[in-house]
Amino acid sequence: MRSKWINKIFEGVVALIFLVGLTTIPAYSQFFTNVGKTEEQTSQLILWYDQTEVAFGRFSFIQVTNASLVNGVTIHVQIFASNAPTSRCVEHDFNHFLTAGDEETYDLSDLSSFGINIDNTKGFVVVTAVAGDSGEAISFQHLFGNSIIFDFNAQSEYRLNSMGRDAIDFITSDIAPEFEELDGIDFGFVLIQPDVLKFNYITDAASAPVTFVDVVSIAFRDDYDEPPFDGYAAKRADAVWTPAIFDLVESEISCNPIPQDCFFDIGINDVLRPANPLLDGSTVLCPGNRFPAGWSRIRVSGLDEFENELGIIGVIGFKLEFSGGASWMFVE
Repeated sequence: MRSKWINKIFEGVVALIFLVGLTTIPAYSQFFTNVGKTEEQTSQLILWYDQTEVAFGRFSFIQVTNASLVNGVTIHVQIFASNAPTSRCVEHDFNHFLTAGDEETYDLSDLSSFGINIDNTKGFVVVTAVAGDSGEAISFQHLFGNSIIFDFNAQSEYRLNSMGRDAIDFITSDIAPEFEELDGIDFGFVLIQPDVLKFNYITDAASAPVTFVDVVSIAFRDDYDEPPFDGYAAKRADAVWTPAIFDLVESEISCNPIPQDCFFDIGINDVLRPANPLLDGSTVLCPGNRFPAGWSRIRVSGLDEFENELGIIGVIGFKLEFSGGASWMFVE
């Protein structure tokens, strides 16, 4: 595989290439999808967590499995932790080797063995298969996982499969060969860039006047040349959400655009309020709206090349016997 330095010369210095007599310049392009994979193995995983046990009774576990029964792999675990508007998506990371067939469960309340403390934060985790010596992302389509967020106060939990990204050949769009290093030019991850995110919701306004929800947005970009070793790293990114809410008779309410700075966790409206206001306070998609049931359509804009956007909806009922649940949003 050509070095990144040579690739950059071939792509960026067109005049010089012309002078030395080359007439054909290889073209490379990104491959886009509107959603990743939640039921297939991939080379990278994205997971949600909420580790605010003291303040809100929430604590999280992350499970990651290497389903290959032949090869072990090193994973680069990046945790993007937020606990205030001025402390959003602070990165903590570590490498961990998974033997063939290995499953690891990471208790996010105790990461002391990795020198990390993320108590009183929430955010997301990116798990990437990497070459152990260089930190380069690699094709290793054997990873799957899930996150479990326990809510002690509501006597409930969210269990959510990881969102996975395939490592592909950018020319053929086929899965890259196993252990192929990803340079973002010849080989790389499929970009997740939905135009529209959607979810539906319902609450019994008579018996449960307030339902608590988590409307979660995650944005990050791929950096295939992360210093000092030029390995891969996910980096924070931003986008813009422009939401609308529909009630049960298809009445539409347009809502103001919401800037998305890497991660947020908000409510829906004045009836479906934020379950955990630690980071974004009382912010909701559509303030002043009181539709107890319906659906939301969110237009996504502002994503640049190499950036990814994902949405999650989680609902916890007011009554203890309603367990609630979380899912990735539908997409267009």
